[in-house]
Amino acid sequence: MKRNLLLAIALVFCATLFLSFAPVGKAQAADTTLYKLNAYEYAFTYLLEEAGVEKLDADKSSVMDGRYVKINGVEAKASTDVQETRAKGFICSDAFVEFITEGTYTVEVFQNGAATAEKTFKIDTTKKPTTEDIKYNLTDIDSYKAQVAEAAKDLAVNDTFTVPSATALVDSKFFDSATLTRTIWYAAPQKASYSSLGSTKTTISITDVGVYSFYILYSDTFGNAMSVSDLVVGTNGWYEKDADGNPTGDVIIPIFTFEVAVASTPEVVVGVSEPGFIGLKYSVECFTITASNYNTAYKLYYTESEVVQNEDETQEAYIARVKQAARFKDVTNLLDTDNLTFTPDEAGYYYVELYIVDGANNCDTVLSKAINATKAYQKVELEDQFFTYNWQSIVFLSIAFVCLVAIIVILCVKPSEKKNDLVVKQ
Repeated sequence: MKRNLLLAIALVFCATLFLSFAPVGKAQAADTTLYKLNAYEYAFTYLLEEAGVEKLDADKSSVMDGRYVKINGVEAKASTDVQETRAKGFICSDAFVEFITEGTYTVEVFQNGAATAEKTFKIDTTKKPTTEDIKYNLTDIDSYKAQVAEAAKDLAVNDTFTVPSATALVDSKFFDSATLTRTIWYAAPQKASYSSLGSTKTTISITDVGVYSFYILYSDTFGNAMSVSDLVVGTNGWYEKDADGNPTGDVIIPIFTFEVAVASTPEVVVGVSEPGFIGLKYSVECFTITASNYNTAYKLYYTESEVVQNEDETQEAYIARVKQAARFKDVTNLLDTDNLTFTPDEAGYYYVELYIVDGANNCDTVLSKAINATKAYQKVELEDQFFTYNWQSIVFLSIAFVCLVAIIVILCVKPSEKKNDLVVKQ
């Protein structure tokens, strides 16, 4: 009896002693297989979580706070000898590790020199991540909405909106979310459907006032991508749909919105005016217009002397000075407003006035720089003096031609042969 009691106490003591030295961390999952991602890297944060290290807070980067990792006994950091890590089957940087050889790897997590967690993984190339491994985590969605509002502040028509990065809202099981590829889909005001910006563009052109909406789909290096094909639009984004096709459950893909309430004044750049000539049709090409849904009206003015716009002078003041110049005339009757052409009919300076108004009733009036038409158009007929300046060349060319003909005759004509008579004297 006493012997059994002592044996039981000894077993409890040994079990307690063993548990006191067990690694700190989560219980290990039954499946310890990791997928070897060719030419890609695992984030250390992912490996540490799998090894049983609890996150210190919501910020994933804090899981590395004061910790370092050894893989198969070699410390995994950028300063470690590359040849040494390659011999162990992996290469690494400051925050990532890439397994380059299939096999079994033991990941140990150290803090203050002591091991705090450990796990053995099998690296296998036969499996790959799926779309289910990339999901939105909307815990901090209000912070992202604040970023959208800040980026959209003071936007006006003809501006561009840069979509903030939403990687903080995305959880990727294997990849660092900052390395995922994003595709932005957006809808302009009064548009029912969304258009894609592609995988590289991140700016939305503001073409009208109103509410713009957008959502972002992410994909990994294997082409696994978020999709809305089986979802339905609801109040705050894309949802799963019930049997009747109505949104149900929580948001799967969030939709974000911003409003543009300011319509900018149409922008007109006045370029250099080329000179014109009396009696020759002139084409007006000095205006470059940036506006949407706009209408224009043109007028043509004339002054005897040139009126030059001062450096800091407004268009309104410049137009007023032109109209006060000597012998000012409104000659809009000369202007073809459809083709923006006119033919100056007297010597002087001409000015084209442009009035532009857009769909939001924003308007502007500008005046071209003076068009110098002080000279008459003259058709210059050139006298044919070819032989006057080229007679020597013609003579030498003729002599050369005669010589060429003579050479050909000499080469081609066979000379006659003379027959010598043989005189035989008897």
